[in-house]
Amino acid sequence: MGSTSPEACYLALLALAEEFRTMNPPNIRNCIQCLCAIFNLKQPPKIEARTHLQLGNILLQHTKNTDLAQSHLEKSRLTLHEEIRSGFDDVKFEAASVLADLYEKKNQIQLAKSIAGKAVEISSKSPFWHCRLLFQLAHFHASEKDYVSACNVLGIGADFAHVSGAHYTRILFLLSKGMLLMIDPGQVKSVKPCLKQLQQGIQTITSLHADEEVIPTNPADMFQWMPKEHMCVLVYLVTVLHSMQAGYMDKAQKYTDKALMQIEN
Repeated sequence: MGSTSPEACYLALLALAEEFRTMNPPNIRNCIQCLCAIFNLKQPPKIEARTHLQLGNILLQHTKNTDLAQSHLEKSRLTLHEEIRSGFDDVKFEAASVLADLYEKKNQIQLAKSIAGKAVEISSKSPFWHCRLLFQLAHFHASEKDYVSACNVLGIGADFAHVSGAHYTRILFLLSKGMLLMIDPGQVKSVKPCLKQLQQGIQTITSLHADEEVIPTNPADMFQWMPKEHMCVLVYLVTVLHSMQAGYMDKAQKYTDKALMQIEN
């Protein structure tokens, strides 16, 4: 009887782990044991990194062992740290993103920012992850009330999305930046250029796709968490809020009417 190749063993263990995970109820103990057994097969670093990521996610989702999850996520990230062109960027950046979130939950915000920041530096060739990590880094800054840094990060994201032709994601970055600027009453004037870009952006996406809902193909535009019609309303409402803060009640009424018209349509 011929020996089974390591690759075949890997695939078999992976399939078995998934079967245990999707049972009703899930058998997480056996799932984890199958994944851990993969490390005995001396797989390439890419496979080891992916397995560590899978273990980290499963431990976070199904157990309270955050320390072990953290260990696996760190190993996943570090295994591929030097392999910028590894082809497994999704693994590397997902591990960094999940790990940064975990550090934030553990109140280790500086570590969270460091990991997200380093991932941002090397992720520009992966538009989806670059944008996602920028949003994440901005969130970490905002959670510390460092709105200047958060807005700077969001501005970088808006510029990147613009260059990438990701119109929808650019609006998300600008909208987030505008709302953060309005938190500080002293920044009312700083909001105006951002709102102008927002309004132009809304006109762009509505004119490009006037009558149909388009499934995004641009990797940087995979953040479509609300229809463009709802996005228009939100932009108008932010403009209303800014106008009221600045004392421009006529302008506030104008954009209130626009928002209502959009809702009625």
